[in-house]
Amino acid sequence: MIERIASHVGDFTPRLQSNTRALYQYCPIPVIVFPQLENELFCNIYYLRHLCDTSRFPDWPVKDPVRTAALFKYYS
Repeated sequence: MIERIASHVGDFTPRLQSNTRALYQYCPIPVIVFPQLENELFCNIYYLRHLCDTSRFPDWPVKDPVRTAALFKYYS
């Protein structure tokens, strides 16, 4: 992923080094796909599979449990 992002902004990096006020022309980056995460449900900062795994993560603190639960319900 780092290589893809670096190549995406590669032409802007030298301009920024010579002119810190240079404007970046937004161009959407192509989608980056991670096959191992294809069937995962990710919401806020949590993967649901890990959040529900109480044997591996017994005391995982959830910053805002009400909001997180509402988001998981919305996206599932």
